Amino acid sequence: MIQKLSDLRPCDACQGPVGMQFYVLRMSLAFVRRRAVEEFLGMSMFFGGKAPVSLVENFAPAAADAIVVAGDTEPSLLTELLICNSCFLDRPIDLAHLMERRNATEPEA
Repeated sequence: MIQKLSDLRPCDACQGPVGMQFYVLRMSLAFVRRRAVEEFLGMSMFFGGKAPVSLVENFAPAAADAIVVAGDTEPSLLTELLICNSCFLDRPIDLAHLMERRNATEPEA
């Protein structure tokens, strides 16, 4: 995670300097827990499909943690890209390619 000047590195898209203003993109894989969705849908059907989502979530305890973001629990599954202003605003960016390249160059923890 970028916190100090020594953490700065070149733009992941063009390999140039990031400058005084740049973008930090943090990406991680996310999963939806099937059991939580089934529980939520079951409670929704119980209420006739017309209850507010917040009410259904209160009666479906697993719905509170229905989405798991892998980078939250395992930081090694989080990819952080630094993108300079020029690349972010003026060029098409292939995020999948940049993520692969960043992950290949990061040292193993």
